[in-house]
Amino acid sequence: MKIDELNTHVHFLSDTGPQKAEKGQGFDFQRMLVEASQKLNDVRSVNPNHEVQLHSQSLKAVENALVTLEKYQKELSSLDTPLKRIDPILQTMTREVNELTRLSEGLSLSDPLRKILDETAVLSAVEIEKFRRGDYL
Repeated sequence: MKIDELNTHVHFLSDTGPQKAEKGQGFDFQRMLVEASQKLNDVRSVNPNHEVQLHSQSLKAVENALVTLEKYQKELSSLDTPLKRIDPILQTMTREVNELTRLSEGLSLSDPLRKILDETAVLSAVEIEKFRRGDYL
């Protein structure tokens, strides 16, 4: 095969390839990236009163969860405490994990309070699972 023939075949393929791709796609990839980026940033107008109320509820939920974890730790460390007395605390912790998760989802990803909510929920969920798994028996 001569080199000239190879160049004509390569030139022929490169001319038709991108044209077919542009016609077949039917959408603008750059526009899709911009729209996806805007959705991730979630730039929406938030009522300041709602945000303050959400922060207040979040802080109260974290405080309640930490108080419950402290009560759980005291009951667990006492040798006189029957396991039946710890079960209501675990149920409270489960409700608090659900509340922390719900409140966390309402905050923006960049909000530092969201990280605190998530870490508190994970800590409580881990303790619940460790108890149910039998680590403290």
